[in-house]
Amino acid sequence: MINSLFTAQSGLKVSQSAIDNISNNIANQNTEGYKKRVSNISEMSSLNSVNITRGVKLDGISRITNEYMYNNLISMQSKQSYYTYSSDLLSDIESIFYETDSSGLSSELNRFFQSIENLRSDPTNSIYKNDVSTNGSNLVDTIANIYEDLEREQSTTKTTLYQDVKYINSILSQIGSLNEQMGKTTSSNVANDLLDKRDALEQELAQYVDIEVDRNEPYQLKIGGEVAVRYNTNIHEVKVVESYVAQKDVYTTSNLNDSNITDGDVLTISLNQTSSISITVDGSLSADENDIKQQIVDAINSNSEFSPYVSASLDSNGNLVITSLNDGEDGAFDLEIKNSTTGDVYTKNESKSKVAENKVDIQIFDESLTISSGTVKAQIEVLNTSNGSNYIQSYKEALDSFVSKLSELTTLDSGESLFSGSNVATFSFNQDYVNTLTKTDLENLSKLQWMEDIDFGNGQVSSFADFIDALRVQVSSDKENVDFKLESQEAIVESLQTSYNKLVNVDSDEEMINLMMFQAAYEANAKLVTVVDEMLQTILNMR
Repeated sequence: MINSLFTAQSGLKVSQSAIDNISNNIANQNTEGYKKRVSNISEMSSLNSVNITRGVKLDGISRITNEYMYNNLISMQSKQSYYTYSSDLLSDIESIFYETDSSGLSSELNRFFQSIENLRSDPTNSIYKNDVSTNGSNLVDTIANIYEDLEREQSTTKTTLYQDVKYINSILSQIGSLNEQMGKTTSSNVANDLLDKRDALEQELAQYVDIEVDRNEPYQLKIGGEVAVRYNTNIHEVKVVESYVAQKDVYTTSNLNDSNITDGDVLTISLNQTSSISITVDGSLSADENDIKQQIVDAINSNSEFSPYVSASLDSNGNLVITSLNDGEDGAFDLEIKNSTTGDVYTKNESKSKVAENKVDIQIFDESLTISSGTVKAQIEVLNTSNGSNYIQSYKEALDSFVSKLSELTTLDSGESLFSGSNVATFSFNQDYVNTLTKTDLENLSKLQWMEDIDFGNGQVSSFADFIDALRVQVSSDKENVDFKLESQEAIVESLQTSYNKLVNVDSDEEMINLMMFQAAYEANAKLVTVVDEMLQTILNMR
């Protein structure tokens, strides 16, 4: 009889705890990040060999979750964030290249060629000359504005990257703090609430970078393969590291071969199609190839138009080395060494030379992180000039190719160019030459708009107008491809999220059924207590 009373008492306590947990579930049904709790109930061990039980006990309150499904979900959400950022970026770029019937790069190009046609019809007309000057300058300004807008996108991306990395470190600190609190608490309810908060932080962190989490003791979180959080005391901050590689052109003996250089030959060295130096070879120089290279070194280093941008030297192997004085993409240059007498162009040694490069990386303890998803991945791609997925860099290079070819093909009878510059940074329109244009110049310039076999490099052969159209189409195509991948990723995330929510979210119908069950159990145990009480009263009255 007493054993029955103890059994009923344990049932009352467990039922009450279970009812309180159900009430908590229902109250937090719409709380973001809340995962439903279940009461873990087990039977107590037997009281003696007669196998009389001591009732039931509450082993604690645990959350309903699925770590494997959750890890897949945040991984897919991280990839979605990458495509979302890329899509937004390409939307901005589309607006940069947006054109109407009367504005945009295509319109400016058409107006320039039309002004050339007008001037060709009346070479002495001052109005037509003024139109050529105006439209040529407008074309340069339009290209420069597009280029500046693209660079502004990169600058904005860099600012955003630093802000995001700062926020990432804040999340890591919060996760460490939660781990510390979980290590001190003895309440399962408090621990579960802290776990919900940590899950939410992990999910938020995955929007920026891909993470790998081991939630067993000791807790460990990795970013890009490197440990960022271990326990609650080891919090490793993420930092942004920028590095810039200066361009270096190397000419070896096989590249700058003196066997075809003879006395009287004129070597012309041009920089960015805007400045040039001429060297006349004499007998004393042709006797030793290093003498020629040394004269090139002296000519470059002493020229006021070259020396602010590049320096030249001979290395220990006698190779001619021309190095940019400005690191990174801003210091990129286009240098050509040509034998003007024979027409030979001497090319640099590609394997020994270095390309101007901007590098942006995120690190932990000087170890580079291999980021495979999240917004930070998209940002790093945009900021690394050598990255094959850098959309902005590919568009900038296309514009550089366009202006370089325009400068090359607008060479006049005088040897000067109406446009000059090997890239957008050095691109300019030489208005002074408009008044000296000859009939032959105008004929040649007029033909440019109809040329369809212009080699822009990288296998692109077309007209100037078609090149611009192809560039705009490429921007739209890149946007559509990213949007398609984004839609697919969103569908995957939605499917995983739905399945995960079914598992962890509170189901009010299920909770009401559980509530009725435990209320019934509570009432049954209460009735048993009443019966035992009545039996004891009866026994006492009998005495």
